[in-house]
Amino acid sequence: MFNKPETLISKKLAVASIRRSSTNQEGNNSFEIQKLAIQDLAKKKGYILPDEFIFYDDAVSAFKIKASKRDGLNKMKRIILTEDIGAVIFYDFSRIDRKIYSFVSEFYYEVINKKPNLEFFTTTKEEAWTPADLDVKLQLIIANAESIEKSRRAVDNQKTDLNSELVKRPGSTIPFGYKQINKQLVPNQDEAIVLFIFYLASWGHSVQKVADILNEAEIPSPSKKRWQASTIDNMLKNPVYLGHLDWNFKGEQILEKKFYRAHTHEPIVPNSLIRLIGINRSLKKSTISLKLHFYSATYCIVKIVIVSLNIGIALQKRRVLSIPI
Repeated sequence: MFNKPETLISKKLAVASIRRSSTNQEGNNSFEIQKLAIQDLAKKKGYILPDEFIFYDDAVSAFKIKASKRDGLNKMKRIILTEDIGAVIFYDFSRIDRKIYSFVSEFYYEVINKKPNLEFFTTTKEEAWTPADLDVKLQLIIANAESIEKSRRAVDNQKTDLNSELVKRPGSTIPFGYKQINKQLVPNQDEAIVLFIFYLASWGHSVQKVADILNEAEIPSPSKKRWQASTIDNMLKNPVYLGHLDWNFKGEQILEKKFYRAHTHEPIVPNSLIRLIGINRSLKKSTISLKLHFYSATYCIVKIVIVSLNIGIALQKRRVLSIPI
């Protein structure tokens, strides 16, 4: 519950939503510019806008992500429905929604039905915002069309990189165990951890058991938090560790969704280890466990020790590497 100072009891409270579509906008003062304009409008309209009532959606696309899936909007909705809020303020049309229907159907109508006197404002228009206005409808249609075109250009650029003679990996989250140099994946200091994960899986350990071993040894995860079974499972299924590039194009308007090219970069995991994982999983289904594969064990241990000497990680702890062979 927000408590107003006694001198401001007569004024109404406002909330605000600020959105930045990607981390590429970091450093361009996007949040600061929006916040200043919103605060100026709130003051001009006679509303109190506490800092804790300004809600942020960072690196969130209003074209790809519906209003109901945006954390900042959902937090703001809860405050609107539980506090005495008089106004909702956005920076401009594009910060609200680029899908046309998403914000109106999943946010606006729900709060207006419960708070019919609630006003909506943008800093680019003097009058209150309402989806019934022809100007608003036109602006949302234009914003949606711009997002579709922007998405199409982005996919075209990705296809250009992927279909070049020397396949380039478009900018995206870099797989754990790699770094990216000139759009090429190169193993980094975490490659030993990746190899060790596959080695443990080749002995028939479940993904949960592998996660437990890594957590017990305090080996850092991609998120710098505890290892999860789902993370291990995704890594074991990812062909990137075999040196292959598997790319998914995003966008509702994209007909061709996938791209696959073999041998595009240096692998971390040998094919022999992948085959042993498959064999062991098949044998486990028939209650038989594969216990001896000395070639794989020797390769992995030597590789892990060599790389570990360079990065100083805790892979040589007895409780991790004393797994019986």
